[in-house]
Order: sequence, then structure tokens, then C-alpha cells
Amino acid sequence: VYSKYKNKHHHWLRNIGSKWTNLVASYVLNKPLSLYLSSFKILKREIVEEVIKYKGANLYLDGLLLRITSNIGVYEVEHSDRRKGKSNYSFIRLFSLFMNMFINHSIRPIRLFMLLGFSVFLVGVTSFLYFLNASIVHQTPVFNWKLFLSGSFALAGSNAVIMGLIGEYLGKNVINSTSMPQFVVKKVILHNGATIGGTKQEEKLPHVEQARRVR
Repeated sequence: VYSKYKNKHHHWLRNIGSKWTNLVASYVLNKPLSLYLSSFKILKREIVEEVIKYKGANLYLDGLLLRITSNIGVYEVEHSDRRKGKSNYSFIRLFSLFMNMFINHSIRPIRLFMLLGFSVFLVGVTSFLYFLNASIVHQTPVFNWKLFLSGSFALAGSNAVIMGLIGEYLGKNVINSTSMPQFVVKKVILHNGATIGGTKQEEKLPHVEQARRVR
């Protein structure tokens, strides 16, 4: 269960950064856009037992939680001004946390890079063929700057696609090496109706909104 602030009392610049991070995390971690990844959360013991299996060096807790479960609730809480001291989350630490989420817990950014590279490749090849045809029809010099530029675009796009393929292969190996779960078996129902694992009754907090993901 994640907490959700009624009114945030952070600095306006930090609030903008939080909205941007939430938008990026919705794509990278495949989470609902309405789910705010708050620092205050309640976890079941079986979730914690899966989290501690992680062996990587760069832990991003919310990324692990979203891979372990899709049964997520939201509880609205009050957010008050800090009365003493200051936050330990400086700009550098917040940026480091953002990059940890963006790079270490998903291969989706690599796929986005591949899609961008493939788009550039298509634009480059199409432009090259168009200018080559125009050069032949109008009998202009074949090796002009338009052909050179479009050919460079096609080459750059193909390089980006190849690098993306290599990056996805390496990214999957890194994720597998951290013992990050691909799925979690909550309980097993035997042929005689008996169950292994799970709880007899799910406990729910009052006023908890459900934020389930669609896989």
C-alpha cells in the first residue's frame, strides 16, 4: 500500500521533478500513471521475502515491488511542512535515484532507443533513394551533399539499432544476475483443493484505493 499526499508541501521545483519522474517511471516500470511512488509504504511479509533475494548493487525498491506484485493499493495521508532540519535528498541524490530507476531496472529505455534508431534509419534510407532517383532523372551529380547526409542518417540509425540489440542482450543478463524475479507464485492450489502458501483471508485497510496494473 502506497501513501498518497492530499497536498504536497515540497518546493515547487521538486514537485515538478516528481511529476516528471512519475511520468517516466510509468513507462519504464510499466506502472499506472495515477500511482505515485511515495517513500512511505506498507509491505506484506511475503513481498519483503522476495525483495531481500535481490543481489544487485543498485537497488531501486519501487522497481522491485512492481515486478513482484500488481496488487497495489493507495492510502491518502496528510503531508506537513518540515519543522526541523532539512531533507537528505539533495538534487544530486534525487538525480542519482532517477538514473538508477531509468537504467538499472528495465530494458524499456533501450527499446525506446532502438525505436528511435530504426526511425532514423527509415528516414535516411527513404531520403537516400529519393535523392538518388532525383539525381538520375535530372542528371545531376550523384555524389552531392543530400545523398551524403541521407546516407549518414541511414548509417547512424542502423548503428543505433545494432547497439540497442546488444544493449538489450546485456541488460537482460544484468537483470537475471541480480535474481530479480520474473514472476512470484503466491499460492498453489492442489487437485484436492488444498493450498500451499498465501493467506486464508486478505486484509484490507479502510479507504484504500486499488491501483492494479494490466499485464
